[in-house]
Amino acid sequence: MKDAKTLKVVLFSVIGSVVTVFVILILIGVVNHKKTNNTNSGSSANSKTSTQSSSGDGYSAIPGNQSPNGYNYVSTQDGFSVTFPGSPGIHSNTDSSGNVDRTYFWLNNANTAAYSVTVLPNYTYSATDTSSIQSDLDSSLNLYVNSFDGTLVSSKFLTWQGANMIFASFTGNSLIGNDVTSYLYIIDAPTQQFTIEGSGISQTDFTNFANTFVLN
Repeated sequence: MKDAKTLKVVLFSVIGSVVTVFVILILIGVVNHKKTNNTNSGSSANSKTSTQSSSGDGYSAIPGNQSPNGYNYVSTQDGFSVTFPGSPGIHSNTDSSGNVDRTYFWLNNANTAAYSVTVLPNYTYSATDTSSIQSDLDSSLNLYVNSFDGTLVSSKFLTWQGANMIFASFTGNSLIGNDVTSYLYIIDAPTQQFTIEGSGISQTDFTNFANTFVLN
């Protein structure tokens, strides 16, 4: 009888251990499933964030002089001044050929509006006739819009402070998200190309911003 009782206790102990292990395995599975889901949704969010602000990493604040209409910034390095709605930042990027471009930018706190000026400092073009100049600007515009997976909505050739330029609007990715409407000027200065852009704002607000841009 004693042996039978002992056997019964051992069996119950083994069964209990198996059940415990089984429960632990289930719990581990649930936790891992949640972890995987959280990781996946995190990746998606991070992917979206990096698209929304390819500005994020490597961007640093730059000083701006406060004025009643925003922050007036003067770039002695790139030879222009412009007034942003708020204190801007700057980001430099070097491409595979060693060319450096700089983007001066401002995002509102809600990340629903972005203003920027991008400078290609060593840009030169040989076009002299109107047709070739417009073709050059068209090419720059298409490259720019395609780099944001955008769709061109409209474009128009103009002159700006004696320089040739193209005014355009497109929908695509931007510093503030995807499928955003952006307005831009691409200006061919003698040794530089400037791209002035406003995303998530009205055409009037963009024009007001662009009108503060002055080539020094």
